[in-house]
Amino acid sequence: MVQKIDTIIFNLGGTLIDEEVSYRKVIELTVNNFMRQTAITQVDIQILKSIPGFSNDWDTSFVLINLLRKRIPKSDWKMEAAKSLPIDRKSYLFKRIYDYFQTCYLGSELYKKLEKGRPPFPYDPGMISYTKTLVDPALIKKLKKHYKLMIVSECPKTEIKIVLNNLGLLGSDYFEMKDVIAQKDVTKAKPDPEGLFAACKRAKAKSAIYIGDDMSDVEAARQAFMPCLYVGDQTSDMNTEEKYGAKINKLLQSFI
Repeated sequence: MVQKIDTIIFNLGGTLIDEEVSYRKVIELTVNNFMRQTAITQVDIQILKSIPGFSNDWDTSFVLINLLRKRIPKSDWKMEAAKSLPIDRKSYLFKRIYDYFQTCYLGSELYKKLEKGRPPFPYDPGMISYTKTLVDPALIKKLKKHYKLMIVSECPKTEIKIVLNNLGLLGSDYFEMKDVIAQKDVTKAKPDPEGLFAACKRAKAKSAIYIGDDMSDVEAARQAFMPCLYVGDQTSDMNTEEKYGAKINKLLQSFI
């Protein structure tokens, strides 16, 4: 007998959040600012995002820059990128790239507040200010009446709180911060299923389903023996409001 779903777990970027002006756009800005030229496009980013293990955008930016610095042909990027996992986040180069990413995402002023330091260059406002949602908040409110709703993300919890608040998705009728499994809540990133297990434990879920948009999401769900609704597109560069908003909202409507 199939058990009725009681919990819906969401990925954040590309599922709840439009990536056109958020995470993937920040990867592009980070790499091109660091390389001081237009070195990559969204098509190039998708090469890495199609590999399980590249759900973290700091890691993706770091590896893209390494591939460019080593002049690796794009035809070999998948193979070389896969070899680089797991990423050493303690290196000086990673920290520099992290600072570039956070500056582009947060903007100089918010960077100073959250990172407790000086940004590597002036950049305001950060792309976090332009974030849009792919989902209809009214649908999330309806779903909350029937299901436990959770988020599993690689992002810091402080940033997630800012985004959810800006989009009108934060609160008892939508997502509360106790419903979020963020970066420091786990020791292993997707595609490891630790985040999904943590979400199920916190929600006391008996039967959960996961909604995500990249291969790391699919693989994490597979390892967790959890059904996964894949809302991405491997032929596309990103999930945008125009292209995927209707698709995702139609999917969510089917749960009500």
